[in-house]
Amino acid sequence: MEKCVKEVFTDFTDGQNLLEATISNVNLYKKQDKLQVDIISKKPITIGEIGKFENYLQNRMNIGKTLTNIKYEDVEIEQNIEENWSNIISYITSKEPLSRAMLTNSTVEKSEQDLNVNLKIKGAEFLCSKKFDKGLEHLLQNVYNSKYTVKIKDCLDDEYY
Repeated sequence: MEKCVKEVFTDFTDGQNLLEATISNVNLYKKQDKLQVDIISKKPITIGEIGKFENYLQNRMNIGKTLTNIKYEDVEIEQNIEENWSNIISYITSKEPLSRAMLTNSTVEKSEQDLNVNLKIKGAEFLCSKKFDKGLEHLLQNVYNSKYTVKIKDCLDDEYY
C-alpha cells in the first residue's frame, strides 16, 4: 500500500507538493551508505524541495547519500532551466563540493533536448570523468520531467589565460 510522504515522514514539513507525493519504493544500500526513495507526484516539485528532503533523510536516517527519483503523472512543467541555473548549481555543489569552483560563473544553453554547460575555467574533463553529466541529466529528469542530453564544455576566454 502506497503512502504519501507526509504520512511516512511526519516530522518533515517543507515543500507542500513533495509532501503530497506518493512513495512507491524505498531502497537502502548499506555497502554504499545510500538511501533511494522513489516517489510519484501529480504536481511539480522544485529543486529546493528535493534538496531539503534529501538533507532531511540524511540527517534523520544518519545516511551518507540520498537519491530521490520522481515520476510525474500528467504534469506539465515549465522548462525554465536557464532561470533556475543558480539553484541547480547550489543543489549540485551541496552534493559534490569539488564541483563548486568549476560551476561558479558557468552558463547554460538549452536547445530541444540538449543542454550545454559552458564552464569559465577548465574542468569539463574532470566533471565528465566523475559522471557529472549523467547526474545532471537525472536531476533535470526529476525536476522538469524531460530527458536532456548534457554536454559540458570548457569555454575559456582571454581573461582565463
